[in-house]
Amino acid sequence: MIYTVGFHRLNLILLGKKNSDGKRLYFTNRLGRDQMKQIYQCVLHGLNLGKLAQLV
Repeated sequence: MIYTVGFHRLNLILLGKKNSDGKRLYFTNRLGRDQMKQIYQCVLHGLNLGKLAQLV
């Protein structure tokens, strides 16, 4: 299944209550280009559009 989600409805992952500045710590890592390319290819295969995955 494919879902559409608005970013304004998502919550950040809280890592800790506060750091030395008194602010909350959140997980902020991002996926690299290679990982995103693999995800796009998997989604295309799941939609039975595997031929398009070769173009990505």
